[in-house]
Amino acid sequence: LASRLPLSYSNGQMGRRSHDFRGACSLMPGYFIASRPVFVTARLLLLALLLSASSPSLLSASVLLPTWSVSEVGRGVAAQRLPFQLRGGSDEAAATVDAVSFIDAGAGAVPYEGFLARCSVENVLSLGKAAVGKTVAVCGWARTIRVQGSGTFAFLELNDGSSFHNIQVVVDKGIDGWDDVEANAHTHTSWRAEGVLVDSPGKGQDTELKATAIRLLGSSPPEMYPLAKGRLPLEFLRGHPHLRARTNTHGAVARVRSALAFAVHRFFDQHSFHYVHAPIITTSDCEGAGELFAVTTLLNDLRHFPKLIAAPESEAAGTSGASEGGAGIADARASTSTGDENEGGESGGDKLDYSGDFFRKPAFLTVSGQLHAEASALALGKVYTFGPTFRAENSHTSRHLAEFWMIEPEMAFADLNDAMNCAEALLKSVLAYTIEKLPADLAFFDGACEKGLAGFWKGSHIAAIKKAIEQPFARITYTQAIHILQLHHNASKSGKSPQQESPELIGGQKSAVG
Repeated sequence: LASRLPLSYSNGQMGRRSHDFRGACSLMPGYFIASRPVFVTARLLLLALLLSASSPSLLSASVLLPTWSVSEVGRGVAAQRLPFQLRGGSDEAAATVDAVSFIDAGAGAVPYEGFLARCSVENVLSLGKAAVGKTVAVCGWARTIRVQGSGTFAFLELNDGSSFHNIQVVVDKGIDGWDDVEANAHTHTSWRAEGVLVDSPGKGQDTELKATAIRLLGSSPPEMYPLAKGRLPLEFLRGHPHLRARTNTHGAVARVRSALAFAVHRFFDQHSFHYVHAPIITTSDCEGAGELFAVTTLLNDLRHFPKLIAAPESEAAGTSGASEGGAGIADARASTSTGDENEGGESGGDKLDYSGDFFRKPAFLTVSGQLHAEASALALGKVYTFGPTFRAENSHTSRHLAEFWMIEPEMAFADLNDAMNCAEALLKSVLAYTIEKLPADLAFFDGACEKGLAGFWKGSHIAAIKKAIEQPFARITYTQAIHILQLHHNASKSGKSPQQESPELIGGQKSAVG
């Protein structure tokens, strides 16, 4: 239970994160004040004090039933509100939230979620008109703020990152917090709004929030905030990596990537695979799959490499660097092969001496976890790795990734058909989950990103995903694949279609081409 209680709080603005429960806490009437970090034991003792002061039965439940979730404990124990206050940030701003979130938000209210004393925009919007009349509290960053009616009311479009869509908040003049709205009518200010959900007369939204109180959590002066309203070039956003997730494109990519990763783990868990963590730093060159990133501590002291220090600037700026780097990796690989003969990684001739290195032998960032997965499968039966891999090919193009995450399942007592069945089932399951979970984000890619993807795919991407889910995958031999590629090559020369070049494609191999 202790590991599931909220441990930190942020006011929603960059650089204003408050201290958290992982710090030493001074016990004061009604709240905690966070300070410097201490051992985990101190945190657990403080949580025990907090729980025992609230309810001895809750404390015993947390000790005797440590696998219960917070909501399960809450259903079994009559809990009460436990207010605490966290202070931090340059302006010493204080914020009061609920310490335990399985507390009922109140009759007629949309229930709080997880351990937060608020509701996510995604959940509120998903309730539709069924939630009309319910009270709700939401937090988010303002995508737009419009003060209208000669300053008598305002519209705020809030987004908390949980959904592609925003929730519209209607704020009338005179409610608690109105002065802050007038003084901070800028995009990306952060707010907490409380009120009642009502029918929305606007298009594309079932409900909107009629605010009864609104609180400014963090200001965003327009002269200091670099992201303007509207579409921004991706190259511009590369210069602001801490803010680009707030844009529609990067936000949608992050949500889709998160859903895909979860769906991968869910699929393998449902099919009784074991998740194996392959090392990121390794001495293995798995499959000789590509150039390797070397990992060394020798560069911490440049005296180990006098040649690098003495290299003329003309050489460093020239094209010889790539070949020298390649030669260095080749030397490292050669020294790896002779590591058994040279104790401690020492090598003769012009090879690098690793005796003073951290691992005393060449080490690299992994290019694949397959080698470790294969060994694990011979003991655990069905395993998979899912983690970062690295390739150091000197090719700085949009089609080359220096770092990417790779999924590598391995099954004992399986043949090629089993492997193909597994791959097809995985892709169908992952795609089905994502299209069900994030239809708005995928629809955004279909529209806003269609031109950018024109060179990779024509037509609706959602339709293509649905087709991949519903139809069986074509399976052909390597010989058939080469034959089809040759037909396309010949057709491109003659101006004919592949089907005209070889009529048999209309028959049995037509599905393979599709």
